[in-house]
Amino acid sequence: MFWEKLLFSGSVIRASFVIRHSSFVILYRHLILVFEKHPVSMPAQSKVIPLEGEIDLHISPRITTTLNAAVKAKPRNLVIDMGNVSYIDSSGLAVLIEAMQKVEKYGGRFALAGLQENVKPIFEIARLDQVFRIYPDVDSALSRE
Repeated sequence: MFWEKLLFSGSVIRASFVIRHSSFVILYRHLILVFEKHPVSMPAQSKVIPLEGEIDLHISPRITTTLNAAVKAKPRNLVIDMGNVSYIDSSGLAVLIEAMQKVEKYGGRFALAGLQENVKPIFEIARLDQVFRIYPDVDSALSRE
């Protein structure tokens, strides 16, 4: 998504539309403001990736590919929906840790949402519940922007 970055008197105003001309005019209460267009590629607000089933050594490479593609887009918030994950092994944990590190490197937020009761102990034993931002559901994770 492209956002226009508009500069006026030292203030930054963001407009969520794309203008295809070199400048545009805003008429506001009899005041005409002319802004020059400065296209800026802004990251997507949030991306939610749902995972399901058992995440083990055989599934982890596919999840790595999916997460790397998501991280490449540099979303401000990357939320992994774990609500349908019934098991995760160390290779799955490693994939999540790597993705979290990549997201935090560019200044984004990485969160896990909806851990099932049988999956929570895996994170707790490894003390990863103290490393990851973990929320009860996706809505909670997204509302913490």
